[in-house]
Amino acid sequence: MAEQAGQLDGIVMIPPRVAPLEELFPEAEQWQHYFSSAFIQPMAFLKTVLEAQVFPKPFKIVMLSGLSSVSVLPQYGATNAMRLAWLGQSKCMAVTLAEQGVRVNTVSPGAVLTDSYKQKLHKRASTREISFEQQLAIETENIPTGRYSTPEDVAQAVVALLGPLSDQITGQNFVMDGGFFRGY
Repeated sequence: MAEQAGQLDGIVMIPPRVAPLEELFPEAEQWQHYFSSAFIQPMAFLKTVLEAQVFPKPFKIVMLSGLSSVSVLPQYGATNAMRLAWLGQSKCMAVTLAEQGVRVNTVSPGAVLTDSYKQKLHKRASTREISFEQQLAIETENIPTGRYSTPEDVAQAVVALLGPLSDQITGQNFVMDGGFFRGY
């Protein structure tokens, strides 16, 4: 928070993650639930904050997305759709709100070595009867940097985008996956 009470310096939006779905075409009610909880409600919150104008200029908004914002993950159809909605809205906000001193950027990490992801790796390693380190090496061999991001890596990127670095950066999606995504 800023020194002035009631004033925000920036916002980090972490949209709810939609669980993997087996069906390619969920029922309409399921889509409505996903869009309501993972997009419409968070956007309503952000709209309320922006309308209150309790922020300095420049004001920074960082959206946390994921690799499916730039590369399809077949088993995550609903997640792909949500992340693209967030990315599109972020870009629109960046262009529309720039004159008001608002900067909007997105961080899209690939796999992040969180405690829960480590548990999944341990489980896969156990199933294959190999060590955790061997499983990790297998899964990261196609990443040019040779490793997954850490929560600290993601936090550093977000902090940088909340700071003066992004005074002249808006509307960008920073893919943070160690070079795994090779698109342009």
